[in-house]
Amino acid sequence: EQFWSRMRPPQQHPRFMLSPSAYPVQSAHTAFTGHTLVLASGARPSVRAGLPVSAAGRAGVAGMSWTLSAIALAGLLAAALAAVALAARWRRLQRFARRRQPPSGAVSKDYRAAGVLFYVCDGSGEVSHILLGVERRKVPLRDMNAGSGTAQRQVLLFPQGKVERVDKNCFDTAMREWIEETEDPAGLASLLQPSADGVGQPLPVDYYENAKMAITFCQVGEDGSTPPVVTSAKKTLQLRPVWVAVAELRHALASPSGSAELSTELGRFPLFPMTRRYLQISGVMKWMSMARPSRR
Repeated sequence: EQFWSRMRPPQQHPRFMLSPSAYPVQSAHTAFTGHTLVLASGARPSVRAGLPVSAAGRAGVAGMSWTLSAIALAGLLAAALAAVALAARWRRLQRFARRRQPPSGAVSKDYRAAGVLFYVCDGSGEVSHILLGVERRKVPLRDMNAGSGTAQRQVLLFPQGKVERVDKNCFDTAMREWIEETEDPAGLASLLQPSADGVGQPLPVDYYENAKMAITFCQVGEDGSTPPVVTSAKKTLQLRPVWVAVAELRHALASPSGSAELSTELGRFPLFPMTRRYLQISGVMKWMSMARPSRR
């Protein structure tokens, strides 16, 4: 009794409240050890003044420890996932920074023709394939290292055509010519439509002064995409589109011979002289990961 008279009432303890109803009080010791430790709101699980804690109190402390451990583990897992996402975003930004952007230049208002270079990039962001077309054209034999005069040859060139009054801009010209010459086998015209309508950010466009031609660059799919099927069974098309590997282009452009042929799904063909000269421009070759400089 003297012991309990010296103790503060349970309601005055800011951390603990002792419930005297758990066991009958027979002595100071039994009364003390027989009481259940009840945690007050916001209190930490601890023992003050060396007071023994009952089994129920120890179970409560253990339960809170497991809860705190689970919360800490969940926090660590969330932090790890956030770090992985941040690292992936950083790698994407680095890959975008290393990407070689297509050449661009101000298009003259009196441009006479327009073309489009559809291309596909590999997983690292490098250009892997360029869409050209096979067409029969009259070419100077001197440009093909085949003597003098002119002759009809099947050559590779990018889709192009002259401007017409109905065209709203160079993107509209390129889209119209692409549809007219190939009948748009893979639906690629939809990629040019927003720029032709003046909606959103326009596609990159370069101006080839020697031919008075505006050339639009348009990526097909995301990085690492497979080139879509563009071949057609129709042999009456003015231009038969075909994907050409950039490795083949590098080999042909590095050759001193203008008649160097490229291997495609449709056969082996040389580049059209104007297409060859444009692709040999330093900005275009850099875009294709070639460092060989040349003049416009």
